[in-house]
Amino acid sequence: MVAFVIFWSSFFALVFFVLGVIFKALASALNALLSSIKVLSLAALAAMIVIALFLLYAIVEGIVQGALLSVIGTIVMFVVVLGIFGAILGGLGAALLEFIVTVSLLILDIVSGVLEWLANGCESGYIKFLRIIINRLNKC
Repeated sequence: MVAFVIFWSSFFALVFFVLGVIFKALASALNALLSSIKVLSLAALAAMIVIALFLLYAIVEGIVQGALLSVIGTIVMFVVVLGIFGAILGGLGAALLEFIVTVSLLILDIVSGVLEWLANGCESGYIKFLRIIINRLNKC
């Protein structure tokens, strides 16, 4: 009976330890993401600029090759990208982007808190099962 209790206690201690490490790692990753969210928004603007440059290249290439419908489609896409870019940098777009970033930060903060709570619960379960093992070994 002692071996049975020690085996399952050590198994569950190991499971709770691994889960605690995973939850703690995820919470740390989300906390790092919270601090670098401004870098991500700058990267998104850089991506929009790259897309605009690529579309300009496609327009010039279409003109050189003589594909009129390709040029018209690319011009429409370029205007859409410029509109999105202007909306992001404009007043309404900036307010919308700020709202989206605020909501994203709030969601990331809540998820990080839940992961921290789960990691603490797994750590307490790990400690509980280690105490069971120690108590069983002391009784022997």
